[in-house]
Amino acid sequence: MLQSLKQDPTCTICGLKSGFIDDEGTKTIIPAYALAKLDIRLVPNQTPQETMDLIRVHLQSRGYQDIEVTDLKGLEP
Repeated sequence: MLQSLKQDPTCTICGLKSGFIDDEGTKTIIPAYALAKLDIRLVPNQTPQETMDLIRVHLQSRGYQDIEVTDLKGLEP
């Protein structure tokens, strides 16, 4: 198991934001937008650009054409 923690790629959800967030009260709404921040750890033979492209293709193939994917920082493994 320890070996796989060092050698396998990971995709971690660092944070999510959506809907009505306020200190007072609640609202039952359908959010106009949602934001997710991911941390993706690469391994040898992966590149940041190829990984971003694969994520876009994956989302689009499942009907999420309206999702914007932004690369904040990419580093080689």
